[in-house]
Amino acid sequence: VEVEIEFDLVVLVVVQKVVYVHE
Repeated sequence: VEVEIEFDLVVLVVVQKVVYVHE
């Protein structure tokens, strides 16, 4: 469903932000 896709996108963005801040 689209909701799952949007959730995955949000998780991906959050993970990238965490990785960016960590480095």
